[in-house]
Amino acid sequence: MTTTHDIPLKDRLIIPVYLNENVVLDMLAIAEDGFSMVSEVSLSNQNNSEINANTQGKFGSSWLLNNLLKIEGNANFDYKKNNGTSGESKYAKVHTSASLFSKLLTLLKSSNELILPTSDNFDCSSLSTGDFIEAEGTLQMNPLIELLEKTIGALQFSEKIGASSTSSPSTGQRPKNSPKKNSENAATIKLLESVKELLTQSGTIDYILKTQKMTIVLPAQSQYLSNDNISELIGGKFKVIGKVIQVCAQDGESINLLRKTALSAIGDPLLRSFFEEINLITGNSAHSAAKNDINLPIVDYIVQKPAALIIPIAIYA
Repeated sequence: MTTTHDIPLKDRLIIPVYLNENVVLDMLAIAEDGFSMVSEVSLSNQNNSEINANTQGKFGSSWLLNNLLKIEGNANFDYKKNNGTSGESKYAKVHTSASLFSKLLTLLKSSNELILPTSDNFDCSSLSTGDFIEAEGTLQMNPLIELLEKTIGALQFSEKIGASSTSSPSTGQRPKNSPKKNSENAATIKLLESVKELLTQSGTIDYILKTQKMTIVLPAQSQYLSNDNISELIGGKFKVIGKVIQVCAQDGESINLLRKTALSAIGDPLLRSFFEEINLITGNSAHSAAKNDINLPIVDYIVQKPAALIIPIAIYA
């Protein structure tokens, strides 16, 4: 049976960028029929000098307590010794959220519950709803959100460039962007911002993990992200532990990145027309006249097979 000490230290010293603490606590409590997050350790020693002391104090600083899931540990020391007598000291050991997750990870590995989609003969169709999976790959934000953010930023920058351009007295040239063009850009920016709000208003954002075997969609809750600027982590390689809730392995099966929004009720032809318009605006469409010097990727809102929708427990390095 795998124990904590069987796992290399580098694999236990994890850096979570996303950690659902509530799920970790619930699963540990279920697996161990309740568990103790604070354990008491007693030490006996001999001392030939007479000591009388009784002290009590709280562990660490406020920073430490804030990272101990609001667990407060008290240190008690009680010595009453004369020459040749025993003394006892007591102290408390506590878990942080990351160490609790490391403990859960050890339990999953020791019970062979984790599926690792890395073998050459792995088939996405072998996954089932409820399976635990550990996958590694490149982390990406929902490509639709990324496209909208970059398009909005590019159009806003284009507006500023147009506003700063003035007519030259010598040449009589007009500003780069006419008032009509700037007005069209402003309307487009407003529309794109409303679409972005639909994709982010629930507090859950889809992240994509690209592996060699399949694409994994991770609906992550913003409150559990450890880095406020998650964009700094995009493009890096991470591991994810999660529970499978949807598998797409057969023809015709896919994951819609708009499934949580009102846009999912709109017919596919109209939606594709809308995103084609975005590509026309940025000059990325094959039918575009490329009037804007904006270089953005063409993206789709449908993730094709092989793919899986997974509720993430942790994303870490």
